[in-house]
Amino acid sequence: MIYRVADIREKSEKDYETAYNSLPLWRREKADKYRFLQDRKRSVFAYELLISMLSDYLEAEDNAFEIYEDERGKLRLKNSELGFNISHSGAFVACAIHEGEVGIDIEEKRELSPRLFESVLSNAELKILTRGGEVPTKTMSKDLPMAAEFLRFWTVKEAYLKYTGEGLSGGIKHVKVSLYPRPAILDKDVSLISEDMGEYLISVVY
Repeated sequence: MIYRVADIREKSEKDYETAYNSLPLWRREKADKYRFLQDRKRSVFAYELLISMLSDYLEAEDNAFEIYEDERGKLRLKNSELGFNISHSGAFVACAIHEGEVGIDIEEKRELSPRLFESVLSNAELKILTRGGEVPTKTMSKDLPMAAEFLRFWTVKEAYLKYTGEGLSGGIKHVKVSLYPRPAILDKDVSLISEDMGEYLISVVY
């Protein structure tokens, strides 16, 4: 399994125009559905990263791939069992490739609203994270250790649901995660990488 992260703050408007124009029509239409330009840029550059990685991995030209979305919206490569997945958040896009199913999730560190805690964490996880189970009543600074711990829970859960192809419809609170002594998805026979990279957290399930 391999994965990469790219910082799109380094990308110019010309880079965006070039990447956008090289998209297949279905992917361009998907990017166009985003209301805000920054969201469109994340979508476009995440796909560009995928194509670049596939080109390197398969030693083929960028235009040699026929990629489509399956019935669950998961990206697939025609006539191949190769697994890959993309994610984006804030200034970062990420992609993972694996000879099998794979899910990746990246979250840029940012302020967290109280409602996120109840929407993502089970009661048991909430008790562990808050050392008692009380949901924060105020927006939490991204610099607090608890905020990073929460994002770890979040990225691990989302990466797993992307690995299975369920997405958020699979019920993020029902994915049981342990962070101690190291991040793990409970009762699931999967491999997991989860890292705090300073400006963002990233998790990959394969």
